[in-house]
Amino acid sequence: MRLCSPAITCLLLAGAAAFACSSPAIEGDDLGVPLPERITPTPTRDATTVDAPVVVQPRDAAAPDAAPVDAYRELHAFVSSSVISSSLGGLAGADMKCTSLAAAQGLKGTYRAWLSINGSNAATRITSAGPWRLVTGKLVAATHAQLVSGQLSRPLNKDEKGVIAPVDEDRVWTGTAPDGTFSGPECGLWSGAGSGRVGEAEFSDSRWSSSTTEACDQVNRVYCFEL
Repeated sequence: MRLCSPAITCLLLAGAAAFACSSPAIEGDDLGVPLPERITPTPTRDATTVDAPVVVQPRDAAAPDAAPVDAYRELHAFVSSSVISSSLGGLAGADMKCTSLAAAQGLKGTYRAWLSINGSNAATRITSAGPWRLVTGKLVAATHAQLVSGQLSRPLNKDEKGVIAPVDEDRVWTGTAPDGTFSGPECGLWSGAGSGRVGEAEFSDSRWSSSTTEACDQVNRVYCFEL
């Protein structure tokens, strides 16, 4: 093997030393100086994170768990503001009186009198399911079954204007037992002869429909129920 001359060897060693002195130090090469610890940035929180607030959507009325619609209509009932002779013109005349009194106060609908004759009961003439309320909004009877039970929720003692019938003038032509059936007498089919069965509007028990009988030359009120 061919060896370099001493002069060439010296030149090579001098060049290597110069390169080492001019090269920059690499960070961390000095084992006596440790590298700084790495800092992990904290992630920012946005609305897409799992714990973001939940927006509750309004319930669709057509959803299966929506509240059912009440099967009953709100109906009115009142005792007539006017006292009427027993010459009512039969059941049709009494019904017409009820409807005209209601219409005069802006109460819509068709009304029938709580009135019976032999062969036609008040209970079957009032065909709606209820509930019935006074014109002031207070409940009288929640259902037809309650209406014929002999016990109202409260006295049917307010007229179509919302005025309470005076106790000394609150007798009502009915001809009807508390269960809504004909009891008689009925003033000669409510044409004004003989005597008639009356109730008293101050009561909510059976006396509301059947309290006593009265001569047909007297004047009394009638109960009116919306159909």
